[in-house]
Amino acid sequence: MSWSASEEFTTLSVLGEGGMGRVVLAVRTEGGLRRLYALKRLRAELVEDEVARESFLDEARLMGLLHHPNVVRVFDVGSDQEGPYMLMEFVHGITLRGLLKQVVQDGLVLPIEVALEILRDASLGLAAAHEACDIRGEPLKLVHRDISPDNVLVGRDGISRLTDFGIAKALGRTTRTTQNLLKGKLGDIATAPTRSHLRR
Repeated sequence: MSWSASEEFTTLSVLGEGGMGRVVLAVRTEGGLRRLYALKRLRAELVEDEVARESFLDEARLMGLLHHPNVVRVFDVGSDQEGPYMLMEFVHGITLRGLLKQVVQDGLVLPIEVALEILRDASLGLAAAHEACDIRGEPLKLVHRDISPDNVLVGRDGISRLTDFGIAKALGRTTRTTQNLLKGKLGDIATAPTRSHLRR
């Protein structure tokens, strides 16, 4: 019997929303401890969509196989009366997009050393995903396909982590993404960061 995330967690705030999912900051009491988690769910209107549900669970299973400091960890996956959920590590920080936006708004520039460290962390996370294997030791052949500033979390601990494998391509997925659709976000594919916001 699956435990009910809605009963065991108290939602504190919304961390983000996308086309398919919604992530909230939630607290759960475990013994004498209270821990923060990022709880991801399908959008309400997609809960009854079989393809969306399988895609969501596929993402959770893939991320659950990844154990690396530069990839957001998934601790549990399941389903309750509100639909499927994914229990993830809460990263106290900001998305790379949010960081760049704040830098521009404040009239500042991002030091090149900081930019390179973020890119290094994201690359290490990506390499770990590419090299990941299933529980039998077989290569997953995982390709993220949506590396964007929204999917890189810059933590206050100085570590950046890769997240959101929702449209990842991997061997043995239950669902398949369509071949004739653009993978990723058009704006991120069509543009690249300008040097004006990086300080040498």
